[in-house]
Order: sequence, then structure tokens, then C-alpha cells
Amino acid sequence: MTFVFLFLIMTVGISLYASGYKFNLSWPPKFNRLLQKTGMLALATEPTRATIYLNDKPQKDLSLNPWKNDYLLTPAKIKNILPGEYELRLEQTGYWPYKQKIRINSGKTTFVEDVNLFKENLPLLILASPETNLIKSPDNKYIYLQSAKKIINLKTELPRELVFPGKADGVWLKNNKLMVAGNFFDPSRDNNDTNYADLIGNGATDWYYEESSGNLYYKNNKSINRLTINNKLNTQIVSGDNYLAYLPRQNKIYTIINTNNQNKLQAYSIGNSQAEGSWSLPNNGHYIFTDDITSRIAVYDDQNKTLYLFDATNLNAGPILISNIKSWAVVNDQSLIYANDYEIYIFNFLNSRSDLITRRSEQIEKIIWNASGNYLLFSGPTTLNVLDFKNQNATLLFRAEEITSPVLDEKNTNLYFWAKVGQQEGVYKMLMQ
Repeated sequence: MTFVFLFLIMTVGISLYASGYKFNLSWPPKFNRLLQKTGMLALATEPTRATIYLNDKPQKDLSLNPWKNDYLLTPAKIKNILPGEYELRLEQTGYWPYKQKIRINSGKTTFVEDVNLFKENLPLLILASPETNLIKSPDNKYIYLQSAKKIINLKTELPRELVFPGKADGVWLKNNKLMVAGNFFDPSRDNNDTNYADLIGNGATDWYYEESSGNLYYKNNKSINRLTINNKLNTQIVSGDNYLAYLPRQNKIYTIINTNNQNKLQAYSIGNSQAEGSWSLPNNGHYIFTDDITSRIAVYDDQNKTLYLFDATNLNAGPILISNIKSWAVVNDQSLIYANDYEIYIFNFLNSRSDLITRRSEQIEKIIWNASGNYLLFSGPTTLNVLDFKNQNATLLFRAEEITSPVLDEKNTNLYFWAKVGQQEGVYKMLMQ
């Protein structure tokens, strides 16, 4: 009789468990929750085989497969979890642990997937150098050290010193040549450099190469000029104003001018120099064009940390305005991610809406969006951090006395940055994944 009773109890228990129910044996007992419908947790990480902890307890593998580890490893599905909030932790040897609060709901599956685990390692100094900005080439194979006037080949990690007069910002072109002060430097072949500054002569500043047309633009006194590289023909495009900045795009040239003590965005036709739309800007700003937002004409006031986004076909309609913006990364034609001092937002161009992603305790200096890995790198004055975009989980990667200018390599496996670590200042490399 006892055997029959135990058999019936076990049969009922197994049937309930298989149906997704579980006895909640908490103390003091809650009779209205004694038998609860459970939930499931689905997990996946890159790399795989991370150990799973819920509320600091490693999850055991309950299968009967003798070849499996005693503990569950990702990817995995954990069934029959009582509803409630849990502290999830994922651990893999050599990687930073991943932590997240999750909620398990009755009869539902909670997904924590596409989790990136990042290497836990110390950076390696590859080039001693005073503080400098690192600017990455479009193919992600080279970085330009602006203050040091050097290019580093990320495959060999050997520097090449550039020779040009004075100090000038470097701009990488889409063909992976570096343009500095009218000089085109080819990092793949030293003997393939071209010097247009000597061809034009003294007085030329603010160079811009428009790759779609193959034309080289520059300022000279109160004029903006164009050099057609194929036939070495020089043409004056506009003149007579105080041009603070300019941006050629297709058949127009956009300028920031100061006239009658008023700052103004003004568009001209390149063909006939006729004005084609304008917009007044506040007089207390310092304005530059940024051409990484190709779907708009983007003007940044780096003094007041304000980004103006204009429709290229109708400047008179006015801009979309993003205030208190310090650094940004373009996600696609409809959105960008940006940071102010302590917060990171995603901004939608279509509805001009900003949504908060995360808030930090240390100032944010620069952000890098990695679309393929779906994560966001961001640096502060002394820290490097990474945010798993899908799961909103942030990890501190490294801390130093000073950190600036992080960039990723071609395969997004190595992170390069300038830092002061102890008494060593220079460009460092750190393995990411």
C-alpha cells in the first residue's frame, strides 16, 4: 500500500513538473503560491561555454548524458524556474563576468541572447608617445597619431613618420590615403605620396578632398577654391566673405560665414556661385561641418555642444537640433548614438526623439559603435568601458591615470588607445574578444 501511495505521489509530481509546474517550498509557506507555473530562461554567449549562475548558484545539468559537464554551459535553456527576479551571472575563464538582473514570468521564456563576453587582460604598450589623438583609416588597418605626425600599420604595429610643415589635422579618405595640409600620404606605399600644397603655393588652408568628383578644395584669404586634380585647373568657387568653415557636397558648397556680425549657414551652387538657401546661427558658437552623417548637412557647435542637422534640399526649413552632445556615432540613416557628460542616448531622426540608454558616474569623452558586435565602447578621462547594446549591460575594461582616443582594428578584436599607465605614456593595445 505504501509503495502504491509513493508511486502515485511521484507520478503526479513528475506530471506536474513536465507540465511546467513546481512546488514553491518557501518559508513561511504561502499556500496561494504553493504550486506555481514556472518559466524558462534561454541563454547564448559569444564565446560559448560560459557557466551560468542564478542568485550566485551554478545551474546544474540535470540531463542523463554522462559526457556532459556537471554544470550548465551556454548556449542553454533552463526550464522550470520559479517566477521572480534573479541575479544572472555568466562566467568564462579569461573573460570579464557578465551580470544582469532578469525577471522570470510564469509560462513564458526570458531570452538573454547575443551576449558578448570580453577578454580580461592588461593592455600592451606598442609606441611611447606624448598625448595624441588616434584617427582610424576607413579600412581599419592604420591609425594616424595627430600630434606625433605618425601612421601606425596595425598589422605590423610599426610607425611611419610623416614630414609636412606646421601642425594640421589629418583626414582619412575613402581610398585609405591620409590627407594632411594638401599632402596625400599612402600608408601602403611610401613612394606613392602626392604633394598638392607646393603646387598651389603659400596661403592655402582648410583642405577638403571630395572623392566623388576628384576635386581638391582649399581656402585662400577670403575665397574658397577648387583644384581639379586631373588637369590641374584652379577655379575660385566663392569669395568676399569671412568663411569660417565649408563643406562641398555634390553640386553645392555649404559654408559658415560671418557677415555683419551674424553667423550664417549659406549654400551656393558650385556651377554659378549663386546662393541657394541659408539659416542664421547663434553668434556665440564655434561651428564646424561633420560629414560622417551623410543623410544630413551636419553642423556642430563645439563650443556649446550642439548639433544642427539640416535637410540638404531645403536649408530654409531649419535644422533638427540635438543639444548637450559631446560625442556621437552613426548607427544608420535614421539614428545615431550620442553622449553628453554623463549619459548616452539614441536619437531618431524621423521623430527627433532621444531615448536614454545608460547613465554613468564618470564623464564620457568618446563613444564607438560596433554594429557587427552590437556593442558600444565608451571612454572617460580614466576608464575604458563596453556596453552590450541589446542587454544593456556595461563592463569596465580598464582603468588608468589618463585615457583618450580609443579605436578598434579591422576585425574588432583589438582596441587601440592613448593612455598614461604609471610612468609610461603612449599608444596601447588591448585584446577585446
